[in-house]
Amino acid sequence: MDYALDEAVKRLKDKKVIGIGSPRASLETNFALKKLVGFDNFSTGLNQHQQSLVETCIDILKTDGIHNASLKEIESHDAVLVLGEDITQTSSRVALAVRQSAKNKALKMAEALKTQDWLAEPVKRIGQNELSPVYVIDSVQTKLDDISKISCIATPEDIATLGFAVAKAIASVDASQDVQNLSVDAFKASEASNSEHGDGHDDDKNDTSDEHEGQDHEQSQMNQLAQQIAIDLLQANQPLVVSGTSLFHQPIIEASAQIVHALSDKRQAIQTAEQERVTAHNDRISRLQAEQASYQPQEDEDLSAKPKKQAGDEKQDDVRDPATGEQLEQRQVNEQYQSQASIYLCVPDANSIGVCLLGGKPLEELLAHDFEQVQTVIVAENQLTDAISVEKLANLLNDKKVIALDHQFLHWHEYVGLVLPSASFAEADGTLVSAEGRAQRFFQVYDPRYYHPNSDIVEGWRWLHALQTSIEGLPTAWTQLDDVINELIRTHPNLALIKDVAPTADFRITGLKVAREPRRYSGRTAMRAPLSVHEPMQPKDRDTSLTFSMEGYQGEKTPSSMIPFAWSAGWNSPQAWNKYQDHVGGHLKHGDPGIRLFDALEAEQRLPKKEYTAPSQTVMPKSSLFEGRAKLIPIYDMFAKSPMGSRSPVVESQLPEPAFYVSVDDAERWQLSGKDWLAISIDGLRIELPVKLVEHLAEGCIGYPVGQVPIIHPNMPTAVTKIDPPARLVEESLGDLTQAPNQIPTTGGLDSNSVQQTGA
Repeated sequence: MDYALDEAVKRLKDKKVIGIGSPRASLETNFALKKLVGFDNFSTGLNQHQQSLVETCIDILKTDGIHNASLKEIESHDAVLVLGEDITQTSSRVALAVRQSAKNKALKMAEALKTQDWLAEPVKRIGQNELSPVYVIDSVQTKLDDISKISCIATPEDIATLGFAVAKAIASVDASQDVQNLSVDAFKASEASNSEHGDGHDDDKNDTSDEHEGQDHEQSQMNQLAQQIAIDLLQANQPLVVSGTSLFHQPIIEASAQIVHALSDKRQAIQTAEQERVTAHNDRISRLQAEQASYQPQEDEDLSAKPKKQAGDEKQDDVRDPATGEQLEQRQVNEQYQSQASIYLCVPDANSIGVCLLGGKPLEELLAHDFEQVQTVIVAENQLTDAISVEKLANLLNDKKVIALDHQFLHWHEYVGLVLPSASFAEADGTLVSAEGRAQRFFQVYDPRYYHPNSDIVEGWRWLHALQTSIEGLPTAWTQLDDVINELIRTHPNLALIKDVAPTADFRITGLKVAREPRRYSGRTAMRAPLSVHEPMQPKDRDTSLTFSMEGYQGEKTPSSMIPFAWSAGWNSPQAWNKYQDHVGGHLKHGDPGIRLFDALEAEQRLPKKEYTAPSQTVMPKSSLFEGRAKLIPIYDMFAKSPMGSRSPVVESQLPEPAFYVSVDDAERWQLSGKDWLAISIDGLRIELPVKLVEHLAEGCIGYPVGQVPIIHPNMPTAVTKIDPPARLVEESLGDLTQAPNQIPTTGGLDSNSVQQTGA
């Protein structure tokens, strides 16, 4: 370790140094790098487009009148619009929450029949497979089709246009009418009224070409879909819009925010109008009741002889409308109808929000500014091929001295001068900020040196601080995690709340640290048996108030952010969580872990409401194999999109084969089959992959597998050509057809196995 530090200091001292952080690294590691190289010489590790998308999400979540839903809150919404995000592959936990939200209609039906929501079978029987409305608008077919009311596939530009059309439809609704009786016919009447007061453009309809008629038909269909979505979002008690950065199209994110603004404003007006209607209706009933009570007909002598009714035996007379004779009943305001709509914006990595809140330059800007004077580059836990092209990475490695700090050995690490081994999430402590803006602490699972005494693995921030103190000749100031956090919040007040995310290292319960291991933990000696059968003393955790053993406090007083496991006497492990919650399935007794940073903003810290407008209507060129032009869209796979996916043999075996995705309809127009190959040229790269035909894909688009090909900017000009399969594949195919006669099975000898092999 000392040798590595000395070598790193030689490369850094008296040199112009820049630092590249990472959206996957902790706030502490990113801050330590930022402090080492200087605030002006630090990059977030995101390229310009990626950082712009994440910063747009942050600005929206900081805007006044915006509520970003938590994962738990998503499950309680009864109408969801997923706009331009395949959450089943990019945010699978969000997809699960949306699936749960689709069950709310059945729960509402069961509630009307006095059936508890935890009675799963009766609720399912009452619901009769009825689902709350879920709309999925994406460029590919998703795995939410089975619960969606409508799934629509479109290009990113059309998705954004539809989003703004939904916002416009919501804004056009008359808040004074009963929203529960709202239908598409109301929009048609409004459109007819607008056309009657138009500016005379109808005279040009006879001159409209067939192409324009087709565009008008598509526009009409889009408007009808937008109106139906608007109706369901307005009628729901709690609507939610889910979007994100996966399609690399900023107008989609802005359209989502505009929908939420329009929803909240209109729902507030609807709520006010409903309150006025209910109050007026109930006041009228009270007046009619008073009139009936004051009306005293002449008493009949025969009726007066009947015995008097006891008090309380009289039933209130029905109140009827004097004009129609219709019976009138008291009405109540729907208390469950919330004026505030919710939004959830998905971002690419675990700490994308956190590193952008920390601040830094986009990667291209840092590499362009005085780059010739830069002598050394420090890269912290970043897979650079996710942010810059292979060509730019090669130039960086060839021209500069590069020091990599990572817990994985990446392919380009072979070409750097020095690689420092940093701790992974399981070997370190740190803070991340999730997509909902929740700052959370992760804790070390084990100490690497306990199982590998010669290990030099330490936290990334320790390496970086050791480098800084060695260069400046200062004593070590950061001896534990709390020291880093204190320095971070001193220079970044916007992140001051991360200090309260979890207790400090000196926290104790009845004088004890919190035990990481349960009382019945066993096998600890066996884990070190290859080294020695003599078990040494457990390592000390100086960064947190946790112990690396079963000795320590275990119980319900453990802070929510530090609960290592659930255990309670007489309860099985899953059921033991009931003892930690305020009620079954409720919140933890000491509050939910983490702090939602955007919820804690003061009124003066919030951004004013912004009116987003739809981009100008321009015809985007679509793919044309005959013209050699391609429009690319990203296709995500839950494991393939992760750079760590292929590092596990089990996961790697489940990864799809890399291919260019083409819809069946486009393949027919372009005369392609599933055996053909395409070559895509983009950003100086040429990528050759086989064609994979899919039933549904945005028209005129070619999908590329994210994480399996080095495409960074899918919106750049792209060329496509049809090519012959690689020679090796042709040879393998010919080899199957030219096998020796004695190896070819006869017709009489064929069985199911040989048929499958021959077909393969």
